Amino acid sequence: MTSPVLAGGLELYIELMRPARAAKPRTLSSERLRSDLNACDLQGPPRAGAMKTLTTFIVREGQEIAVRLYHPGAQIRRPGICYFHGGGFTFGSIESFDVVAAGLAEHTGAVVASVQYRRLPENSYRSAQEDCYAALVWLHDHADDLRIDPSRMAVAGDSVGALLATISSAMARDRDGPRLVCQLLMYGAFALQPSRACYSSSRDPLLTSDRVASFISVYHQQQDASFYPPPIACMFFMICSSTSAISFAGLNCRYSVPASAR
Repeated sequence: MTSPVLAGGLELYIELMRPARAAKPRTLSSERLRSDLNACDLQGPPRAGAMKTLTTFIVREGQEIAVRLYHPGAQIRRPGICYFHGGGFTFGSIESFDVVAAGLAEHTGAVVASVQYRRLPENSYRSAQEDCYAALVWLHDHADDLRIDPSRMAVAGDSVGALLATISSAMARDRDGPRLVCQLLMYGAFALQPSRACYSSSRDPLLTSDRVASFISVYHQQQDASFYPPPIACMFFMICSSTSAISFAGLNCRYSVPASAR
């Protein structure tokens, strides 16, 4: 089988993100650090214009949630996007996904908040999801401080981040939280079933079937089945209908970037 043709820049990304070959197995903590250290090599040219970037913290009882803000500048009311990174629940950070969040702000003109939610397996899936929802509420509550139009707020995420975005939308509906205009869901992981054919046939140089299976296993080990189970994906991830034990009716799912039924 021939190797897939890669878009410009992806070869460098794959080389930097590929699990390191070491004389002895690396710990999960070491691999996370390596990913963050390599992130600076993925940065594009200096951000043009008045883009302002800063990291702040949401203070809650017993914890703080780091949030990296990307503000395009100009004292006008802008849309707000709460962004959740991918990484199989165990990897990924606001550092390693900095280029994604920055690009989202640059191309939409929105204020973007990239959220450092708690990761598995040290924490439960519910902890990660509650962090994401708390960040969404925080962004809405601070709309005036950040010059955000609260009537133009959205969530976004890639891979497992897309799942976190969709569940945050459901939580906002169920808890009378922020009203969202849309979700931007990029190649979302909505099924989390290791037996799906797309995994065994995948030619992804990083997300091998074994690695995907390990991410899914960690999720199920740390998930409370009664707490927002993953919606079952259908074509193009239009998950607005009730497709699981938890209803996803009434959510704005206007924008999705499918990869395959994951």
